[in-house]
Amino acid sequence: MNELIINTHDELYDFIAKYSQDSSDLKIQHIGFGEALSNLKIKYKGDGYNGSLTASSMEGIIEFQKSLYRVAAQALYGVDNATRLTQKDKEFLALNFSVDDGCTELLATLSNFFEKLGENMDSKHKMVVMCVIAALITGGVVYKIYSDNGVAQSQEETRIKLEQERTKQIEILLKKNADLGRIQSHIENGVKSIVQSAAGADEITYFGYEFNSSVISAITERAKRTPTTAEIINSTFKVTQINTAESALFKFLLKNTLDEKEFTATLESSEFDAEKKLALCSAAVSNNSINLTVSVTRANENIRAARIEAVGEVSSTNT
Repeated sequence: MNELIINTHDELYDFIAKYSQDSSDLKIQHIGFGEALSNLKIKYKGDGYNGSLTASSMEGIIEFQKSLYRVAAQALYGVDNATRLTQKDKEFLALNFSVDDGCTELLATLSNFFEKLGENMDSKHKMVVMCVIAALITGGVVYKIYSDNGVAQSQEETRIKLEQERTKQIEILLKKNADLGRIQSHIENGVKSIVQSAAGADEITYFGYEFNSSVISAITERAKRTPTTAEIINSTFKVTQINTAESALFKFLLKNTLDEKEFTATLESSEFDAEKKLALCSAAVSNNSINLTVSVTRANENIRAARIEAVGEVSSTNT
């Protein structure tokens, strides 16, 4: 088997930059990652973090794990919901943390996670996607977290600017690929969960990136000020993807024809007759639009959850 092992961030970003644009074939069958990219280290400093974790910090780690489950579900099955993963999947993807002697430094390997994502990597596109996910997890979302919270940190400023420059190609891919956009959001939320759950810490280090107390406070306060809102959307949608793996809960990737924004919405199978479900499937197959009523939950401009409440007429016009 032709295998490529990527050992550094420079190699990772070089691969993404080259093969996301290069039209030539990629003559490898598998990608692996060296220790610098596979070994996750999270270090806490401050009162209550002397070789032990607070209950709140443990909750943050659990939320981070849940975020990785969502990433895996999206990457492997195209579904924005971790319930698509089997119990066997979750057991294989679970991070097993150990605590380093003498300090509160959590150590875990992402080897199984990357190995699972590497299954059926039978195209250059899939390998690029896998490398984008690795880049985001190992630090690519950090500069965005800093930027979104309007804070700067002198000892990290140079590195953050470098990360921002290196991820320009990733930003282009994120705009083109809705699945990658959702994956970025899950990873970002997972890292923020680690930071927010340790509000009393003086410093947290994630993959070598430092969050000092002022940054931790800024991120925590911003999270408190980000309420969720519910609304009903009555619009015309394109159905761009269907997942019926679960008989009781269908999932549809919808694109609003008014603003071109995509999001995943669920449909309770028992609440709709066969005619309505067939109308949705027909709209997807024929690339026609369909009138839907969808309830959504937002945090800022991001749709956190969506549910199809009513199915209307299918447009006969192809747009």
